[in-house]
Amino acid sequence: MAAAYWESQEIVDKTRNNPDNANKYSCKVNVSQLSGTVRDYLISAILAKSPTKRRRLLFEMADYISDSVIPVRPDRNVPRKSAPRKAKFHHNYKSNLWVCLNLFTVGHFIKSAKK
Repeated sequence: MAAAYWESQEIVDKTRNNPDNANKYSCKVNVSQLSGTVRDYLISAILAKSPTKRRRLLFEMADYISDSVIPVRPDRNVPRKSAPRKAKFHHNYKSNLWVCLNLFTVGHFIKSAKK
């Protein structure tokens, strides 16, 4: 996920954070959007059979991530409220990676058993 972040941040720096643009604030990649996008597109890209489809999905992922940016507002004077939770991560951020991989391997074993 870090590689996707830095790759997309380079695209954002070239397109939005250059001095020619009349943006009020500099922009950075939205990490919340990044995590969901990487999860969805990367699973599809890994499971894709053709290399061209895999490459297309990865380029679409980079474009989508570089479009979802948030402004960086300097000198923020209102501190954020800390909300401690029982769980380390929120339950909505759980990955579907293992579910997809298990379905893929079960389908693969069923196909090989029929042969």
